Amino acid sequence: MIEAKLKQDVKYIWDMSFRESIFSSFLGALIAMSKLIRIPIHVPGHSGLIWIAILTFGCLIIRKRGSGTLMGLVAGFLAYVFGIGNEGPFVFFKYFLPGFSMDIIFRLIPAAAKKWYFVAITAAFAHFTKLSVNYIMGTILNVPQGYLLMGIQIAIINHAAFGFLGGMIAYIIYIKVSKFSIVK
Repeated sequence: MIEAKLKQDVKYIWDMSFRESIFSSFLGALIAMSKLIRIPIHVPGHSGLIWIAILTFGCLIIRKRGSGTLMGLVAGFLAYVFGIGNEGPFVFFKYFLPGFSMDIIFRLIPAAAKKWYFVAITAAFAHFTKLSVNYIMGTILNVPQGYLLMGIQIAIINHAAFGFLGGMIAYIIYIKVSKFSIVK
């Protein structure tokens, strides 16, 4: 009787087991710390190449409801607590929204995780959602709409491109890692 309970896959957070929850939390911490890596190309959105790749990889490895959201929660919380970025409490949402949107897309369209181009497009969209936080923050701070939209229009292309590349990198790593079946 006890052995049967031990063999059960106990759910801790949403649909994830304890091991999957810990792995998602670790990846969330890695996402927050990846913002400390400086790539000196001075283009808006370039850091998404690294952290969107980590987020996408985590969502591909752990195909359970809430894995991306948990990574976004942990990354956003750590970014806020450690003062990563200069957005104040809004920095939480810059990590939470991409994780949540990636969860929604992979949950509604499960086939999106099977082809590299769908994964890359999903990652580009998730990275793009970060800009909505910039827009809301600018609106709250009464930044003139023309100036705000001009800044966001410039960043849209960069965020989409770096998100797409991050998704491609994550898919390639996922394919290589899944051959070894380390995380199953």
